[in-house]
Amino acid sequence: MSLCADEVLVIKLQEAVKEIGAELRLAYNFTSETRKNTKNKDDRRSQLMVAIEDVMLDIVRSVAEGKSPVFTLRNQRDWKNVKFGDRLKLKPEGQASTVEIKFSSRRSRPKFALIIHLLGVVHRLLFTQSTCTRRQLYYQNVALVRSQGLLDAAVRDICSLLNAPAWELGVIATSKGLVAGPVSLIMETGDVIDCMAPGGVLIPQDINNVVRLESDAQFVLLVEKDATFQKLLDEGVLERLGPCILVTGKGFPDVATRLLVQLLWKFLSVPVLALVDADPHGIEIMCIYRFGSLNMSHQSDDLAVPMVRWLGVHPTDISWLGIKAQPLTAVDISKLRNLATRPYVTSHTALQDQGSGGAVGFAGHSIRELIRRCVKNNSEHHKSD
Repeated sequence: MSLCADEVLVIKLQEAVKEIGAELRLAYNFTSETRKNTKNKDDRRSQLMVAIEDVMLDIVRSVAEGKSPVFTLRNQRDWKNVKFGDRLKLKPEGQASTVEIKFSSRRSRPKFALIIHLLGVVHRLLFTQSTCTRRQLYYQNVALVRSQGLLDAAVRDICSLLNAPAWELGVIATSKGLVAGPVSLIMETGDVIDCMAPGGVLIPQDINNVVRLESDAQFVLLVEKDATFQKLLDEGVLERLGPCILVTGKGFPDVATRLLVQLLWKFLSVPVLALVDADPHGIEIMCIYRFGSLNMSHQSDDLAVPMVRWLGVHPTDISWLGIKAQPLTAVDISKLRNLATRPYVTSHTALQDQGSGGAVGFAGHSIRELIRRCVKNNSEHHKSD
């Protein structure tokens, strides 16, 4: 007899609870003897394991009382739930609006089961002091996870639930960014990564395990695209403008790339400049490096660098350089209007009122003004057509 989807989810949920239960018995024996006089990481790992155990106990307690278990999480997809100072930050519990993921709801039951499954995996990672990439998590149980996007969202929910970044849970993102320049990354294991290799080196997935940086670089240049990154290297930019460090996230930066940029800024105390396309997506990429992103607002302290400055290319540079401009698409205009409503535009006075910012400013214009001009110019372009 075949099982329906809901019955399968119930079975998987029961299996996950049993799995965590077995690990709990081992964990209690383990932690009772080792919590005292351990290193900070061991203490943190123990705290997170206990937090997961408490979540599971609450679920068991709800079931025992005849109640349907539910997760109550801060809504990480609502701009009203973030506050803005020098970067985006998710409002604390009690101030942020919440969403409920109920096992009793057919619509949210798959997500509920996925979170339970991932809590079990995370507990095992913490207990064994190992790590796993998000991609590996997906392929471990494709039938339950269904898509990489759903898994990534569930991981973010767990991070919010436990108030911990994913790398503390042993979950790391596959890196796609590159770094090149006179900098050596000294890892926790003692390994040294020399970034002067031709074409740059892939940013390590475990970038959070860097314990020291060695460099004489005078600035860091963030480049939006890999093609531009390679072109600059071919043109000898490291020698002509150096000593400097080039970093690219190959488009929208992944977590490892943003962690590296934060580490470079923190350890080297040098200017961080962004070179992006003069289009809505380029502006958004610059803002992600500088202010953080909505989905990762609970980890902006580790990922955003508020001192990033927009070197170019500015929309106003197009006419000045005599470059033939491309008309904005409907998607571009929608992105611009969305940018105009974000807190780092509406609440950042220095950004709005910036005068002649020089090479590292906004070419005399705020983002709001650039957005207004782009939308206006595009409207005039279509009228002339």
